[in-house]
Amino acid sequence: MTLFEWIEESGGVAQTAKIMKESPRTVASWYYSEKIPKPQAAVRLIRASRGALDFNRIYAPLFAELASREAKRLTR
Repeated sequence: MTLFEWIEESGGVAQTAKIMKESPRTVASWYYSEKIPKPQAAVRLIRASRGALDFNRIYAPLFAELASREAKRLTR
């Protein structure tokens, strides 16, 4: 399960924000790959997901999306 999938399964951005005690904008920035969670937030995500997420499942999809966007930007 990726961070994106977990956010969806948790009820979306607003519900995940409540679970994580983060602002909806912060969670939305993770969901839309605008920013990456800080390490402390990643630990809280792992705990909240009861192990369904780990560091690789949080960060790898985000970095892949960011790399894809950058590659598209460079090839224009």
